[in-house]
Amino acid sequence: MSVKTTKKHFRLFKKEAKKWIGRFGLIGWEIDYCHDDGDEHLAACYSSCENRSALLELKKDWPDDEGVDDQAVRLAAFHEVCELFMARLIELSKDRFAPENSIEIEKHAIIRTLENVLFRKDKR
Repeated sequence: MSVKTTKKHFRLFKKEAKKWIGRFGLIGWEIDYCHDDGDEHLAACYSSCENRSALLELKKDWPDDEGVDDQAVRLAAFHEVCELFMARLIELSKDRFAPENSIEIEKHAIIRTLENVLFRKDKR
């Protein structure tokens, strides 16, 4: 058995994803969205670092035990944006010919972004 995500859920998914894309500064990516039938995942991120393009997908069918509500959809969007945020690090970790320090550089770029997003200095 499964439950269905709605067009309203999809709009929320896109809105939430765009919020985190902005906060993480992923503005150099061409990002498309789709609301599609799918596999066992609730949502998915398909990315190409070479092309700086990605597809964020909300699945229409969710397992009954997941429960579809606004908070679950927001969390799914956040999760997929985090996948995109780490796409380059993941790609480098699979490349046996990656320059020696490239993973270290990318790791610190991610940490610095998280510091700026989560520990932003109060400018008052």
